[in-house]
Amino acid sequence: MDQHIVAETLTERGLAYMAGFGNEFISEALPGAIHPKMNSPQKVPYGLYVEQISGTPFTAPRTVNRRTWMHRIRPSVVHKPFQQIDDGLIRSTPFDELPATPNQLRWSPLPIP
Repeated sequence: MDQHIVAETLTERGLAYMAGFGNEFISEALPGAIHPKMNSPQKVPYGLYVEQISGTPFTAPRTVNRRTWMHRIRPSVVHKPFQQIDDGLIRSTPFDELPATPNQLRWSPLPIP
């Protein structure tokens, strides 16, 4: 397909794409929602919560890390506890020692001396 025709079609539809492979981009729904100098500032505009999703293991060199920073209205950990449902016909390796929970787990805070 002719690139000129594709470009005209995208312009007519009002679509704009961020081209490139392995590049890093920034987009925001509201002006000023993303801090210009920090990924995770202490005070985030519009009262948003900043979360990072990493796509590489922590052992990878910093230059090859793939991640995305999300500015959310509510943190992803705010959800009701999951409840177990019948497995039906789904079968897998036995896991009898301890039932795994998909719910959020955390350590209790240490006592203040």
